[in-house]
Amino acid sequence: MKTRKGTEADLERIKNEDIADCVDEDELRVVEGPATLEGSYDPSGKTVLVLGDLTVNGNVNIEETATLVITGTLRCRNLYLEGNLEVQGATEVAETIFGYYEGGTSDLRGTVTTRVLLIGNHDLVVKKSKLTAQHRFEFDNFQKPKPKKLPEATVREVLSDDAFRHLSDLLGFTEDKSPDIAKAQRLLSRQGFLRAAG
Repeated sequence: MKTRKGTEADLERIKNEDIADCVDEDELRVVEGPATLEGSYDPSGKTVLVLGDLTVNGNVNIEETATLVITGTLRCRNLYLEGNLEVQGATEVAETIFGYYEGGTSDLRGTVTTRVLLIGNHDLVVKKSKLTAQHRFEFDNFQKPKPKKLPEATVREVLSDDAFRHLSDLLGFTEDKSPDIAKAQRLLSRQGFLRAAG
């Protein structure tokens, strides 16, 4: 995506105060939208403001070092949340929103639609009345003892065998190992978490 240097007026477009406080004018890059990307988008180590809609035909990965602000609608296949994300319009995720790390804030201000919301200690700000998710699985990244068990049969119906294997400890189904979030994130990026329709 072609970008330009951000200005003070661009900084004022950021509505979430916590996110705005993390952004310096010198590091802000601005995309004049609407923008469409083939493949996936990972703004790691960057601070990006999209003026208008952002459509990504693959996944959007907001890792710990990323800040992404979209003044319009975000559309993508899967959305991984660690860092800072603000979407002022709708958030339309075809498959899974997976929020794990508590280091950032995701402020989804418009309607949010997804098949699966899988959320841990990540600071997700969304009004319940604006959220539509066929399945919602919540967990606590650091809770000991393990979190209250989710209905395993339902989780297995929704998640692929690979996703269940990578996430089973995190979701409270096993206690024999620590979850490998890096592997889970790569799986989400490569093929997603959902069981194929059959």
